[in-house]
Amino acid sequence: MFCHARYAYTGGNFAGATSSVLGGYSSPRNFGYIYFKGANDTVSPEKVSVLLSRSAEEPWCAMAGDTLIMRDKGKSIFTEFDQAGENEFVKIEKLSAELARVCGESALKKYREELDAINRECHVLKKEKITLSGLRNLYVLKERCRALKWKIALEESLN
Repeated sequence: MFCHARYAYTGGNFAGATSSVLGGYSSPRNFGYIYFKGANDTVSPEKVSVLLSRSAEEPWCAMAGDTLIMRDKGKSIFTEFDQAGENEFVKIEKLSAELARVCGESALKKYREELDAINRECHVLKKEKITLSGLRNLYVLKERCRALKWKIALEESLN
C-alpha cells in the first residue's frame, strides 16, 4: 500500500509525482492493493486470497476475473460474482418473508413500515445490474433484516 500523488505548479513547467509508503497522513488502506506479477507468473483467485490475507484487514472481498473472493475469520470463500448477488437476494427474501409473518401480529405491526422500506430497497437493487457496491448494499440490507428480527424477538420476549 502506498500514497501516490501527481502534482504540478500552477505558474511553471514542473509537473511531478510522489509515492510514499503510508505517507501523507492519509489512509491508504482505504484505496486497495497493487500486485506486480512477473511475465511468467499466473494469478489465480486462490493466489490473490493468499496474498491479500497476509496484509488486508478482515473482512474483505476482492474480484479476480469473474470470481468474488470473500474472506472473514481466516477463511476464504470463492464464488461467481453473479451467484453471490443471487444468494444474497434469496437470503433477504427468506428473512423478509419470515418477518412479514411476524409483523402481521397486532402487537408487532409497528415494524411493518421498517420491513417495507427494506423490501423497497431490495426491489430497486434487483432491477439494477449487480456491482461490488450493489453487493455491499445487499449485505447491509440483510443485516438490517437481521437487526429487525432481533428487535422483534426482544420485544416478544420482554412483553
